[in-house]
Amino acid sequence: MEYVPGGSLSVHMYLKDPLSPWEWIMVLCQGLQGLQCLHDHAVAHRDIKPDNMLIEFREKGMISLKWADFGLAKQGLKFATQCGTWQYAVLEVFAEIISYDKAADIWSLGVVIIHGKTLGWPEWPATHRAAGLGWCQSIVGFAAKYDTEVNSR
Repeated sequence: MEYVPGGSLSVHMYLKDPLSPWEWIMVLCQGLQGLQCLHDHAVAHRDIKPDNMLIEFREKGMISLKWADFGLAKQGLKFATQCGTWQYAVLEVFAEIISYDKAADIWSLGVVIIHGKTLGWPEWPATHRAAGLGWCQSIVGFAAKYDTEVNSR
């Protein structure tokens, strides 16, 4: 396994020097490029989260990302297994009767960006664990509220 000196993205999210908006854009673009490579080979990562995104380097407003932990990755077109980290998972992963596909990775990357940029989560009513739709709606609402607050400043 390769040593990646910058540690995980989760470490960088809570440093005294948080990522700049430009660095978050680079994380999003590099994350999407990495997912495109996986998805072009019909592979879904299925556990996208900051702990599985390693920082090769971060200097002078530049950042380089590498994916890690492919333990839940799977080749295929449709999946039904509940796996991954629930805070970042798409609704279909919560619902046992609905299959999901590699697009679930893209949702999870979006949640990483929202969580990283806001350093927060929406409230977590206990009902969300049993019904992923509530959690997914909370994520979207939380991002919209954050965007409105930032743009009104």
